[in-house]
Amino acid sequence: MAENEKIKDEALPEDYLLTRDFYPSKPLPEGVYGFTVEACILRDFPETERFNACKGAVVTILFSSDDGKQSRRCKKWFRFTKSYEPRLCGFLRSVGLKKVGEPLNISEFSSCLGLRGRALFKITEDGKYNDVRYFLDPVSGESVSEYNVPAVDVYDDGEDELSEDDIKEMHEWFGDRQ
Repeated sequence: MAENEKIKDEALPEDYLLTRDFYPSKPLPEGVYGFTVEACILRDFPETERFNACKGAVVTILFSSDDGKQSRRCKKWFRFTKSYEPRLCGFLRSVGLKKVGEPLNISEFSSCLGLRGRALFKITEDGKYNDVRYFLDPVSGESVSEYNVPAVDVYDDGEDELSEDDIKEMHEWFGDRQ
């Protein structure tokens, strides 16, 4: 493609019929996986019954199977409150920003973008997604940059055709979100 050529993307008209199907990928088995911080958005959290209004962050982490053939995304919400401090410290130690026994200014939280760490991932109660059970400290003598890096599209399960189970799962998945 020449440098001056742009990728043309057409806007969809209001009466456009969507013909491509998307179906969610199955969660990876419970276990320890390396991850990369793909996004970190600082935001204000509103007051709720349990929490006062506060600053915080929404972090998207990308993790993959040991062979690098399957990848998944997981979002974590961190409120910058005293009750969340253990979670914040665990995450920041995992990506190498915080060292045990050393203080870290919370303003450095956003510098986690692109860093790698390790966590124990679980499967959610509904069996549809992965979530972090807890973040792990770097292994002694191992650089966090050595952890496996996701290598494939998150939505590609390697199968070209949809099975009846995939179609049923897709309808259940979208039905929950409408």
